[in-house]
Amino acid sequence: MRLGLARAVAFAALAGCSTSPVHRSDATLDAHVVWTESADWFGGLSSITLGADGTALRALSDMGRLSEARITRDQGRITGVRITRSALLLHPDGTALDSDERDAEGQAVTPDGTLWVSFENGALLRSYAPGSRRGQPVPTPEIFAHFHVNKSLEALASDEYGRLYTLGERPLSRGTGFVVHRRDANGWSRAFVLPKRNGYDSTSADIGPDGRFYLLERKFSVLGFQSRLRRWDITEGIPSGETVLFASGPGTFDNLEGLSVWRDPQGRLRALMVSDDNYRRLQQTELVEFILPE
Repeated sequence: MRLGLARAVAFAALAGCSTSPVHRSDATLDAHVVWTESADWFGGLSSITLGADGTALRALSDMGRLSEARITRDQGRITGVRITRSALLLHPDGTALDSDERDAEGQAVTPDGTLWVSFENGALLRSYAPGSRRGQPVPTPEIFAHFHVNKSLEALASDEYGRLYTLGERPLSRGTGFVVHRRDANGWSRAFVLPKRNGYDSTSADIGPDGRFYLLERKFSVLGFQSRLRRWDITEGIPSGETVLFASGPGTFDNLEGLSVWRDPQGRLRALMVSDDNYRRLQQTELVEFILPE
């Protein structure tokens, strides 16, 4: 493992959006850590959840493996991370998921401790009781079947009321925004729409302790991955105050796919992200953390 702060974090130009109500607000890069483990199954991390103390990490891989890890910090800054437990997710009867069922992309934990996981193949959603690896299938709207192949339920988040929010990696139709669907006690509904800008696709979402909606995004060029983090205030189901918190230059970070927003003991908002190395030698698993402005 090695620690190093990325030298170049630049805001991407919002081309064609000069009249749109988009704000920019500087986030501060606090840590950029390469995460290595000796296990041959390690990698492919697509989503994370973080405990309130900023040290208990749960990571989910593209192969349906759920890992618990412990982060070490020095005066708040990440200095290391190690896995303490890891196991594959299972069917309700305890059997292993088939290879085409394992592509887990999003996770969220509701106040009752239930873990919810979205799977990209087939736009599936499953729930896991606290401490259980046996997932129960969750009915989803028919429109989910129309997501593009390998571009479906990339992001999953939950709020303080236990409501779930999910969206696809790309909009269903060209020229439209990201439709965010919500699941509550009454079932599924269309919650709101977020604008798609500058060719970025969604990779993860979270609702922070400030109640705002955060969206991690990515696009790829020959120079490498670019990442961007945006957030909105959501008032009576209407998003407002769109803010770009950071947009990285090509190759600054690897393929950031997982996001968890939390508040540290000093009261500062932080965004922790993890990269998906796609199990490729030329890529790496990274933990990247920014301190966010209020």
